[in-house]
Amino acid sequence: MLSKVEVRPQQGNLLTLLLSNPDNGFIVRGIEGLGPVKAELVSTSYARMDGAQPMSARRGERDILITLGIDPRWGIQTVEELRRALYRFFMPKMYVDLTFFTDTLNVVINGQIESMDPVLFTEDPEVTISIRCYDPDFIDPTVRTEDGWTGTDADYVTIDYQGSVDTGFVFQIVLADVMSQFTVEQRINGSVVETMEFVGGLFGGNIVDVSTVPGNKFVHVTDAGYRKSALFMMSPYSPWLTLKPGTNEIRIQSDAELQPWSMTWTDRHGGL
Repeated sequence: MLSKVEVRPQQGNLLTLLLSNPDNGFIVRGIEGLGPVKAELVSTSYARMDGAQPMSARRGERDILITLGIDPRWGIQTVEELRRALYRFFMPKMYVDLTFFTDTLNVVINGQIESMDPVLFTEDPEVTISIRCYDPDFIDPTVRTEDGWTGTDADYVTIDYQGSVDTGFVFQIVLADVMSQFTVEQRINGSVVETMEFVGGLFGGNIVDVSTVPGNKFVHVTDAGYRKSALFMMSPYSPWLTLKPGTNEIRIQSDAELQPWSMTWTDRHGGL
């Protein structure tokens, strides 16, 4: 159950909206757009073939609509004062971070204010705010971590991913020995799904960082404190792996034994 929403614009002010206790003068009358975003499906049809063939699928932006009633404490506040106070948080074009607190999740989503429509001439004043979220996922800000060891027959590390949509991750290998190649292998339900393959001359003291996070993908190697791009090490036929909802098994196989690796990620949720 949703209990609280925090609104923080870029300038850092904080507005707290309690769903059960409107002491600050604002009553949350409704929040729309918190469920999974509708998928945009692309298909093609062929002559003499019934139906169609799927080509691609994507989820679009998320539109959140918040309706707030204005309930001043008479003698201390006025409707106009409260309405103007909201302008500092919901002026169109502003970017805001919304944090939603439920019984089991505290998640954040970033959006841009599309419109703020106050009803002025009424005995029951309220404001309707439309927020466009270009990334449709709610993100748990807690950074999750896991670690393991490389090897020619390395053990799988089990990750129970709690998100409801795929998430990218960042992994790092700290080398104490020479490594000419390594492979990141992902297994789901007991079978190998996909692998990322890397080939290149790496030496003791090197640090390899790889990110599969959409919008921030990279391969970096740090040598003697100097960090450089090493995207050429990754096979052009390798996919960028992501953690899938549920149980994932990850291991890194290489020709260098017992080199430590660590992985970090954040849980992403497609709806509340």
